[in-house]
Amino acid sequence: MDHGETVKEKKSMARKWKAVIGCAVCWLLLTAQDRVGLPNDYRTTFTKIRVSDRTDSKTTAVIYANAAGAMVRPGDPGPYPYGSILIDENWSTVKDTNGNAVLESDGHYKLDKLLMIHVMRKEAGFGEGYGEHRSGEWEYVSFATDGKSYATPPERAAVSCAQCHREFATEKRDWVFGRYEKH
Repeated sequence: MDHGETVKEKKSMARKWKAVIGCAVCWLLLTAQDRVGLPNDYRTTFTKIRVSDRTDSKTTAVIYANAAGAMVRPGDPGPYPYGSILIDENWSTVKDTNGNAVLESDGHYKLDKLLMIHVMRKEAGFGEGYGEHRSGEWEYVSFATDGKSYATPPERAAVSCAQCHREFATEKRDWVFGRYEKH
């Protein structure tokens, strides 16, 4: 092997390592950072846009939106404007002695315990770190009921949240789930 090939091989290897390190740094920056957050005062400053009962799990989703997110009327497919934040409180429901969900006077299930808080936020360039699971320019995170600890941290949101929105909410609805229908 002559000297020219050795230098060429070293330069090639250095480029490969730079690419690997660059990808690793980008991955760490994108996955370790929560760019979504949970506004502490969302119940008083956001609009409750819908309540959806799930007959399959006998749970209820109470959905809140900030001013940008509330611009899209429930049932409309969007698109949602940048700056939209949607919060989904997932609740268990009160059951009767037969295990059926008890109804409130408005016809929705009676809420029992808050189970989890899901948050999605749309901003220009969001979601790029989700790779093949990207669902538009949304990013996701889920919080435990304390609103501080993660149920689904940012580094797992691509596989769980984004993939689910990509598969079931679809681009046609700007990756946002609609109302669960009662059967």
